[in-house]
Amino acid sequence: MGSFLGAEYAYSTEEFSVIASDGVTLSGDIVYPRPLNSEGLFPVVIVVHGSGCNTRTNWEDQTEPLLHQGYAIARYDKRGCGKSAGDWRTVKLEQVARDVVSVAKHIKNRSRSIPRE
Repeated sequence: MGSFLGAEYAYSTEEFSVIASDGVTLSGDIVYPRPLNSEGLFPVVIVVHGSGCNTRTNWEDQTEPLLHQGYAIARYDKRGCGKSAGDWRTVKLEQVARDVVSVAKHIKNRSRSIPRE
C-alpha cells in the first residue's frame, strides 16, 4: 500500500533513467496501480511538462484519477529539475519533444506497460 496524494491506495513505483538524444540523463518513475487485469499489464500515460522547472511530483493531483482507473503514470523530472541533468532555461522546444520520445521509447520496452502506437 502506498500513499498517492495522501490517500491509501495499492500501487508500486519503479525509478528509471533515460539518456536523451543529446546525451542528457533524464530521471523519472512509473507509478503502477494495483493489478486490475490478469496479465498485470497497464496502459501508460506519460506526463509531459509545460514551462518552468517541473519535477515528477508536480502533477499528482491531475494524474491520481488516471491511476485509480487502472492507468500507469510515467513521469519524469524536466531537464535541470529534480534528479535530471541539463538546464531547462536553455533547452529548445525541439529537444523537449525529443525528450518525450526518449521517455516513450523507454516505457514501450518495459514489461508491465501496454505499448500504444
